[in-house]
Formats: sequence, C-alpha cells, structure tokens
Amino acid sequence: MNLNKYITVTSSIKEFSALGFKAGFKELIVSSNDNKVYYTPKTIGELQLNGKRINLDTIKFVLEDGFLFIANQPEIKASITSDKKVFLKTKPFNGLLEEFDKNSKFDEHTILLLLFLNEISSFTNEKEKTTYLDFEIKKSKRTTTLVEDEGGEDPIFGTRKCGSNFAISAGIGRSGTEAGLASDLANTTFYNGCTKVGSIDTSCLFGGDHFCVSTQEFNCPCPE
Repeated sequence: MNLNKYITVTSSIKEFSALGFKAGFKELIVSSNDNKVYYTPKTIGELQLNGKRINLDTIKFVLEDGFLFIANQPEIKASITSDKKVFLKTKPFNGLLEEFDKNSKFDEHTILLLLFLNEISSFTNEKEKTTYLDFEIKKSKRTTTLVEDEGGEDPIFGTRKCGSNFAISAGIGRSGTEAGLASDLANTTFYNGCTKVGSIDTSCLFGGDHFCVSTQEFNCPCPE
C-alpha cells in the first residue's frame, strides 16, 4: 500500500469539496502522535447513512501503517495501492474496491470512511475545494421547488435541521445509486414542509463507478 503518497491534507484545514460539505464536514484538525496521524473533523453533528445514525462529532479518523480507519471502527480500513486503486479491508471483504460485489451494500461506516478518504487524497482536486461560506453562497443562487407532504417511514438521511439539508445515498453505479435515493425520498416524511433545491446530484469517486454518491438538497424552515 502507498497511501501516504496520495494524502494531500497534512495540516488543519477549513476548505473542502462540495461533496465534503454535503457530507457534513466544516473543519478538520490534524495532529500526530506515535507514528499515527489523527484527523478530527468539526461537523454539522449527526448524519444517517444506510438507516444508521452517526454522530459525526464523535468520529476521529486515524492514518497508521498505510491504512486509514475510523478510531472506533479499526476493523474497516482503506488504502490506495501504488497504481492508485482503492483497497478496502472489512470483515466480509478484503480487496480492491472495484472488485466489491455489486449485489452487496456498503455499511454506513465504510461509506463515511471512503467519503473522507476521497476528501484528503489526490482523488479530490485541491483547486475545487473552497470554504463553507463560499459553498453556501454558490448554492444559494439555485432555484427551489416546494415538496408536498407525503406519507412514509422514518428518515435514512442526514439529521434534519433548519436551513440547508442534504439527503445522501451511496452505492455501486450511478443509475442504481440515484434510483436508491429517489426511492428513499418517496418513502419518508422527513422532509415534509421543506423545499427541494434542484435535482439529485451524483458523483462517482475514485475514477470509476465502483463507489457513487447521490445527494438531494432541501431547505427546511427554521422555528419562529
């Protein structure tokens, strides 16, 4: 593994990609100790991925011996090979990301780990990163569409707050990921009363369609 070669974030930052902000990252504190590098993000708070709630403020990423992992989930690790392919190590899978079974699903911690790996490595163009303020200014220029109240189950998306919210789904293949998010949105009351901003936006990371992330922005009213 040759992960250190591709890491571009070596000190604390406040600049992220648009996808990084959508995932909830706002600032990153970087420190090191005992041959380990610690990445502590400041975030929007809670996020739900694959139906599981994650408190992002309790998450710390660790880089050790060529692998990146979440501090309290060390059994799930990611790295980058010398020919710039993502290597994933979990309990049921150990191999290149492109070999991941298309009939399987990523768990919420694997999704979060891969999103973060993309953010701190050369897979993300540093020129595309910006501050949270600039990100907010850019997206405020988009048009909005009212979302009608519909029946459904509990949400599987980011914790709803007043203002901007992003529904997130990750999977294999652009069309399948978008269809999954659209299906999720049709079966939840989580965003009732909010306005939909634009349409579903999808990014496939790591140079292929082996890991795609679909997002839908909502703007929700603040309490009076």
